[in-house]
Amino acid sequence: MEYFRKLEYRQLTPSYYHLEPCFQIPEFMKDQEAKAYVSFYAGQGKMYKISNTKKFIHDYYYGQTIRLGKEFCFIRGECEFDEQSGGVLDYMTEIYEVQKTLGKTYYSNLFNRQDLILSKGMLYKLLKLLTGSECSLKLYGKSFENVRILWENPKLRMNIALENDVLYLTDDNEERLYSLTEDGSILFFAGTVYLPDKDFIGNILPFYSTLFHETGRELEFRGENRDDFIEKVLPVIKKSIAVSVPEKIRESYVVEPLEAQLYLDIVKSKTKCYVSASILFLYGEYRVDPLKAFSAGNMILVRDKEEEERLTRILYDLNFKVADHSFLLKGEEDIFSLMTEKMSVLTDNFSVFYSKEYKNTSIGKLGQAGG
Repeated sequence: MEYFRKLEYRQLTPSYYHLEPCFQIPEFMKDQEAKAYVSFYAGQGKMYKISNTKKFIHDYYYGQTIRLGKEFCFIRGECEFDEQSGGVLDYMTEIYEVQKTLGKTYYSNLFNRQDLILSKGMLYKLLKLLTGSECSLKLYGKSFENVRILWENPKLRMNIALENDVLYLTDDNEERLYSLTEDGSILFFAGTVYLPDKDFIGNILPFYSTLFHETGRELEFRGENRDDFIEKVLPVIKKSIAVSVPEKIRESYVVEPLEAQLYLDIVKSKTKCYVSASILFLYGEYRVDPLKAFSAGNMILVRDKEEEERLTRILYDLNFKVADHSFLLKGEEDIFSLMTEKMSVLTDNFSVFYSKEYKNTSIGKLGQAGG
């Protein structure tokens, strides 16, 4: 009975340990052959350096007692690693299993005493597992402590100046941005490692080597290139980067965020009811109907064409068809699907407004078949 009481106690109140990673990235990870290194500290209050990572993983894998110092004695069944550290250990034991299966000579090359050697893909996966935690980082020979790891985009700023009809684009960040990999999937900025999304990477890559890679650099745009940048590039990069637009540009160009509105109404024929939809793209005080010609007068409206197309495509995907100056949904099954399960597709992407007739019309009435 005493044995089972102790067993129950151990299961209810395990002693939790934690891993702290230390990353080394000696050079820019340009290709698949590039390497990074990680070592670990482990402990509860006092943290101990793991001097032999391969042996540590081996002992953990086989459930052996692990001793690192006076205040570190990990006994399987009595002790656990916290959830995030446990995920890291699970990943490392997977690596250990695969390499052990391939043979000692091969898997020994992944370990260099305290270090586990990482490819670019392995580094990304490990950082993803460590999202929200802190690490130490030695980047290109310079050491950083208490580095946060975040699975999000860094908050970058750009500044635009217009002088003598020449547009100047400059980096407006106090800290330098580092891309640790060629594809931009791992960034270091202001003491934080970021794992950005693909859209963000696509928006900053054209500017990385020309603007962010070194401090004090600027880009110039003249003539048609200046106008093309304002009308086509600026709306795209503003989704990812805070861009300061001077008043000189605002005097000739309307640079406002896009707000999408959708108006739903009922259209009746002699025998049936259809759903009618009208889109409005709002840029400040300017209202754009994609099915009608638009003019901003003497101003140039900087439109987010990419986002407008994405939003319009949503209606086409729901089987709306263009009819005169609106979108019509005619199929009974399509109408039923929209009003029962697909409405969230619209409300997630538009500010949706409903006519009184739409609100008062039931699904049954819309689904009635005529001659």
